[in-house]
Amino acid sequence: MASPQIEKGYLRIANELFDEILKRDFTKRQLSIVFFIIRFSYGCQRKQTLKLRNIDFDVIGLYPQNAKTELDYLKQAKVINYDEETKIFSVNKDYSQWRISYYRKCTDEKFDTLIHQQLEGIQAKEKNDPEDQEPKNKNKQQPESEAEKEFNEGLKYAGRWE
Repeated sequence: MASPQIEKGYLRIANELFDEILKRDFTKRQLSIVFFIIRFSYGCQRKQTLKLRNIDFDVIGLYPQNAKTELDYLKQAKVINYDEETKIFSVNKDYSQWRISYYRKCTDEKFDTLIHQQLEGIQAKEKNDPEDQEPKNKNKQQPESEAEKEFNEGLKYAGRWE
């Protein structure tokens, strides 16, 4: 049975950078390459990888010629930096320079709302959830958080909460 533990190592990456990776419309190959570079840089407590050859990308399912094509594209799109001579790679942390479009339905507001809900412990209810019809506890003793107020206002507006 697998039992991953942070004591055996972990990736330390800024949430802001990871969020941007999630929001962008990378292909599967491109995303694999970005994560590969992150693993062999940040995952080894470095800002950049040590020497990686195109053939090394076969461990993530890329033939050397496909790796070169995608690496060139990611470099042109300013997502990664790499020196073809030294074969040293890094992720460009200045994501404002990236030329990869966002997913069509992704907005900062929507993404931030989801993060906020997770941090506050609030989960959006599905429309058919019978618990949606009435508040769980009418006699709340603790004041509502801002997220709970917004959530409850949304239910009132939708006519699902009186």
